[in-house]
Amino acid sequence: NETIVLRVREGLESVCVARCETTHAVRTVGAVGNRRPINFGASGKVLLAFAPDAVRDEYLAQLRRNGQTDDPA
Repeated sequence: NETIVLRVREGLESVCVARCETTHAVRTVGAVGNRRPINFGASGKVLLAFAPDAVRDEYLAQLRRNGQTDDPA
């Protein structure tokens, strides 16, 4: 009886494509269609880790362009 969220990678973002809510009073709030940077949350990091090399290279290049040497999340 926990919230389940299914996210997919689209570019350098993860997108919620399905969600099943818990009945517990304390829960996360979100919606199908919600987008967030790929480095936010465990699901995005897993999607990035198993993405093609070109996607990971693009993400690391973006970090370098922004003056970041480490993942901010």
